[in-house]
Amino acid sequence: MRRNPYEEYEYLPVEVIRSACEGDSTALSAVIRRYRSYAGKCFRTIAESKYELHMSNIPVDDLMQEVWIKLIEVIRTKFVIAC
Repeated sequence: MRRNPYEEYEYLPVEVIRSACEGDSTALSAVIRRYRSYAGKCFRTIAESKYELHMSNIPVDDLMQEVWIKLIEVIRTKFVIAC
């Protein structure tokens, strides 16, 4: 029987998520650190498959910075955590 890869997945604490949604820069940094690898993989996959871009020809770090800025804006304005 195969193991569920999410059995030992470490989620960010709800307090960190709540603080990030409220604009706390330390919490936002924690969210970015936690999901940096995943976001980079998604970015590369979309750039290559949807837009047929070659990753060696684009400034990935600069573009990822723009992605994070937009994500932070969405987190601050769209997410509401009710407890």
